[in-house]
Amino acid sequence: MIITKRVTMDARVRLAHASALQVALVTLFMLFTAGAGAQETWETRRAKLGSKEEPYRILVDKVLMASNEWVMTPEHVAEIKAAGFNVVVPRTGADENERVERVARMAMEQGLFYMPWIRGTRVETGDPKLRATDELGRTGSLASPNADALWDYWRDRILFYARLSREVPSVLGVFLDFENYDRVKIGGGMCYTLSYDEPILRQFAQARGLSLPDPLPANRAEWLEKQGQTKAFEEFQVGRWRERARKLRQEVDALNPRFQFVVYPATHSLFIREAVWREWHTKQAPLIMAEVDTYWRHEYDLAATLERLREIMINAREALDKVDPTIRYMAGLDPIVPGANPEFEGKSAVLGAEFGHGYWVFYEGPDYHKDHRDHFRWFKRANDCIARGDYSLWRQPAETPNPFDAAVADEARGVAGAKLVPFNTDPVPQEALEHAFIHRTAATYQVLLKQGERLRGELVALQLAHIRHPSVMAVVSPSGKLLTTLRAEIGKPVSIDLVAPEEGVYGIAVSSGRGRGQLKLTNRYASLIGSKLWLVHDQPAAYFAPEAGVERFAFSIHSDAPAEHVRVTFRSPDGTVLVDRDTREEPKVQVRGEVKATRGAWKLDLANAVEDIHIEFGEGCQPRLATHPGRLLVTAR
Repeated sequence: MIITKRVTMDARVRLAHASALQVALVTLFMLFTAGAGAQETWETRRAKLGSKEEPYRILVDKVLMASNEWVMTPEHVAEIKAAGFNVVVPRTGADENERVERVARMAMEQGLFYMPWIRGTRVETGDPKLRATDELGRTGSLASPNADALWDYWRDRILFYARLSREVPSVLGVFLDFENYDRVKIGGGMCYTLSYDEPILRQFAQARGLSLPDPLPANRAEWLEKQGQTKAFEEFQVGRWRERARKLRQEVDALNPRFQFVVYPATHSLFIREAVWREWHTKQAPLIMAEVDTYWRHEYDLAATLERLREIMINAREALDKVDPTIRYMAGLDPIVPGANPEFEGKSAVLGAEFGHGYWVFYEGPDYHKDHRDHFRWFKRANDCIARGDYSLWRQPAETPNPFDAAVADEARGVAGAKLVPFNTDPVPQEALEHAFIHRTAATYQVLLKQGERLRGELVALQLAHIRHPSVMAVVSPSGKLLTTLRAEIGKPVSIDLVAPEEGVYGIAVSSGRGRGQLKLTNRYASLIGSKLWLVHDQPAAYFAPEAGVERFAFSIHSDAPAEHVRVTFRSPDGTVLVDRDTREEPKVQVRGEVKATRGAWKLDLANAVEDIHIEFGEGCQPRLATHPGRLLVTAR
């Protein structure tokens, strides 16, 4: 009993000391915030956020958290604040109430706004009838936009955040991600399009007095069209979306009418255009649309890319203005995409603040212990410019090396020095040396040269519709040394003339942005290489060899049929036609061969091509093509 009293007394003393310390800390905090708050409260800061005086500078973090087992720390939040961001969004943890509140309070202590990030999609593990469904009845794993479970999830999460925002004023709202991460992308890459799931069809049929076939028709959209109900079905489904979205907004308003929705992407789906734009925007809580199309750096020239991003923002703004000019709009950045070096990210941020309400960055790609600081230095520079209202940074000449040069050199280095030999030594006619494949976006080649032999040819950039991207090429020696880089503009081919410093296989990589290009080499032994090849338009005859010792092989060819298509003809070494298909009839043509006693190269013809051709090599294949068997390189035995 005496021991118990002593423990109790000790506890009370500690509690008293702790209470005194807490009071002192709270008093200091109140004195500090009173001085600052006299000038600017959370409400005044919120009202200013998104204006030209204080554009959105939102960091969605996947880098800092990843360095600490996906747990955000006060030090992370302080680092984000020091870099000039005004809103922090942890990529994970939004489904855990304790984690949400903890980070929200950390942000409040740093004077940062906070938003949880949730997906606008949910996996439906139960009844397939409740999944997003296309007109042919096919489903992936995502719940239908009409499913109660999806809307119940949003309601549960978002109302919790809204309640928390009344207690923790740093909670600005919720960040909703509508990208389609499912393996089977019903409706495309962004959610949602109309769903033809059975429940919504039955509800519609009942509302319209229609008799729904049992079983459901093979093509549900076609059946609706025959009933003259196509437009009515869309209006019915969209109307249901809007009704439910409106109700959710009203429930949020009852808790905190200033609670805001940020939605990604800005424009890309029917659900976003018809429900989000019209129901989640209010005068007190403006909707904030987060762009995705400004992620990409397709052009070699940085200034050309930034000008294209400016046009994207202007066009998106015009589309939003037709619905409500007070809807807010931000540029989107993502350092993981090709060509997105720190300078591109920083300059894109400034551009976003000039032509929109700010920017957001999906911060992935950099390593916290390697190149993260390079990115944050550019973000700090950009954010300082934005804070001053100085938008000139994005118009200034490039200061750092072009990342495409390093990327194309790395691609070439990856195939240089391989142990390859000629498939055969048969004579090669001159016309076969003059033929060349036409690639889309990029291509990689292996060329066998003797020491002192001249590498000769021409690098070509070809216009594709409105796309006028240059072709950039790197040549790497067998020992891995970068020998040269060349750049060809549209209509201005560049000659190639280089003396081989050593014998062996040289790697050549070509990047043509989003456009098309050609590498014309007059050297005998030259092969296009890649487990996945992307070609465009008609091609010369292509020759292929399977792996040595295999009994069979397989590869596939597909196009975006029916709009884009190609005639595929595949012949065995003795000339027997094994495949003769058009991708309009069979969007993905499967090519299979059995290796018999007959020796020689297998021939692939790709004719009558409309736009893109995708080749994917599978088991038993050596992933190389050449314009003649005598130019083909194969793995040395």
